[in-house]
Amino acid sequence: MGVVHFGAPLPLLTRIHDEFKPWAFIETGTFRAETAIWAASRFEQVWTVELSEQLYEENRLLLDPYRNITALQGDSRQVLARLAGEVHEAAVFWLDAHWCGGPTAGIDDPCPLLEELDAIATRPYGDFVLIDDARLFLSRESAPSQWPSIFEIGKRLERFSDPKYIAIVDDVIVAVPEKSARNFLVDFCRVRNAEIWEEYRAREGESRLKIAGRTEQIPTLRQIRIDRRKKESCWLLDFSHDVTSQTGEDGVIEKIFEIIEPTNRWCIEFGAWDGKKFSNTYNLIQNKQWNGLLIEGNPSKYQELAQTYAGVERTHCVSGLVALESGSNSLDAYLEKNGLPIEPDLLSIDIDGNDYHVWSSLQQFRPQVVICEFNPTIPNDVLFVQAPDLEINQACSLRALIELAKQKGYELVAAMPWNGIFVVKEAFAKFGIIDNSIDAMYMPTNDGRLFQGFDGTLFNVGLEELEWAGKGISLAYDELQVMPQENRRFPDAIPKNVIATKTNVGLRKYHGEQGMRLPEAPNFSTITRERLRECVGKSDPTILEIGANDGMHTLWFLELFDNPRIYCFEPDPRAIERFRKKVGRHPNVTLFEMALSDYNGEAIFYQSNSQYGWDQSGSIRKPKEHLTVFPEVTFEKTITVKTAMLDTWRREQGIDTVDFIWMDVQGAEMDVFRGGADTLARTRYLYTEYNDRELYAGQCTLPQLLDCLKYFKVLDRYPDDVLLENERIGIPNPKKRKADFL
Repeated sequence: MGVVHFGAPLPLLTRIHDEFKPWAFIETGTFRAETAIWAASRFEQVWTVELSEQLYEENRLLLDPYRNITALQGDSRQVLARLAGEVHEAAVFWLDAHWCGGPTAGIDDPCPLLEELDAIATRPYGDFVLIDDARLFLSRESAPSQWPSIFEIGKRLERFSDPKYIAIVDDVIVAVPEKSARNFLVDFCRVRNAEIWEEYRAREGESRLKIAGRTEQIPTLRQIRIDRRKKESCWLLDFSHDVTSQTGEDGVIEKIFEIIEPTNRWCIEFGAWDGKKFSNTYNLIQNKQWNGLLIEGNPSKYQELAQTYAGVERTHCVSGLVALESGSNSLDAYLEKNGLPIEPDLLSIDIDGNDYHVWSSLQQFRPQVVICEFNPTIPNDVLFVQAPDLEINQACSLRALIELAKQKGYELVAAMPWNGIFVVKEAFAKFGIIDNSIDAMYMPTNDGRLFQGFDGTLFNVGLEELEWAGKGISLAYDELQVMPQENRRFPDAIPKNVIATKTNVGLRKYHGEQGMRLPEAPNFSTITRERLRECVGKSDPTILEIGANDGMHTLWFLELFDNPRIYCFEPDPRAIERFRKKVGRHPNVTLFEMALSDYNGEAIFYQSNSQYGWDQSGSIRKPKEHLTVFPEVTFEKTITVKTAMLDTWRREQGIDTVDFIWMDVQGAEMDVFRGGADTLARTRYLYTEYNDRELYAGQCTLPQLLDCLKYFKVLDRYPDDVLLENERIGIPNPKKRKADFL
């Protein structure tokens, strides 16, 4: 239906955590560490395993502040076998180490999933197992020896010593303990299925043509985070560790008080909770013999706090709310009543909202060190402070805390994931931090951006769902709009009737003059094997794979058809090497080391970089918008490659009719078409990539592509590809057929 959600199923994982309280989260396939960071705020311990040394190194600084995350580099099968024997508590296993595209590791490796499952099969702790990319096991991307089927996976899960109930939720295979969680998963699936149907109905019309012959295009929208932190500014994070703190604060505090000697060993924690869980002062009071003043406004949690410190005479536990202005309930008043020195050593504020205002209200006392919570979803360049109201819980930005600190004579020395740590200005020089600007100290990992198009459309990136209240509620594009679709139009836009007349003549001729539309994209990202077999309709088709890359889809065709004749074209030497390794010398496959173009000779080929996954974007067309849309992909090298016209090649091979062309030529589609008009006229089905940006110089859009291929009709449209059928394949005169074609 086009509304299936990909990636880690955070609403489901949240429900599993909240209802069953598994102790650990174990992930294979760290990639950019977003899932591990998400899990760190919920699970006691997180292990994440990454095969790629490059990705592992890139994530180290990012994960350093999270002391309950252990990042491991290596083969997931071996690491899981070790962890399975070391972790003696219930765990959630998120298995995503199999390569499925992009800059991840394992492109040439067999899928490790079955061996991963074997490694954890004998655990008796009631684990939850979630496997990403279910679609790839339903319709395998490669040879069976490399990718297990969904049935093989099910059989392995059935062998677990702790019986599992299995379902597929969105794109994830989910296995839960049969006895304790079967009903939970059944209910979740029932609700999720209803949600998918409602989402489909709500979005059903959004991909239809808004004017005759024009599709509503999907915008390109990604948040590319840039880490501007300086290691020499963040050096205190190297000492992060937790005794009871949440993200390494205990270790940083210890190091700070090695540098600036405590003067009276008094600490204050406002928002003390039960005195232990996620406490920033428990270690100082219990293990370092500090004095403590602990204030908690929740009466039930205060009872737990009093029990935690029962009999500890040097600790004062206070039940009460702190007023946000001066008076008998101000923080100053609480400190004075309990006889604290004017300059206590540490103040920690964690009240999920008015933290800024409480620190701002402190006038008579001046702690040496202040830890104050901020809202981590707010970007570094935003100064935000919630209204001073005890009934509001919105918090403030780190930038706002930094500004307040400077006003009060403090400097930032460490930025934890959601706590800023400040020292008095006169002690700051002892830390040797030259640049403590916000970007040098902190990189948000959960911030977002909201912006508007010229037509009033609102776009959100970076915040896919609500984080606290309303956890799991989607912030999708179509749920943010404040104006109806018909009112979202730029005031000075070209009139619709002019656009339809001037720019869509070819599409109107193709689709008819009024009201026609392209088929909607189905709920899979590319054509399925079943759909391809249905279209071709024969066991011995002639297939041209233009842009064969590493042979992944060549293996697809060999598995799909009994006796195909496959001709592959690939100009990139790196892909050719992988192709020969993967496909070998198969009698049904012939590889031509060349690019197809509109002339016979040679061409400059722009090679994309060799980082995992991004070395597949090379083209005989010069990169253009690709450089800004995908800045992580660079084109630093050019080589000379052989070119041939498709028609010349076909005549030399003596091929009359082509059953299917699979084309992925990175912007050079028109070059292939111009050099292959006769061959295309003899081709039954064409499946090609398209893009409505000019990623490469001269790249055609989908309307231009259809305008060129006049006698092909659209069977299926996918997000980046289109399946076409030649309606004139039966015309008896090939010359007439070619003349009409282009």
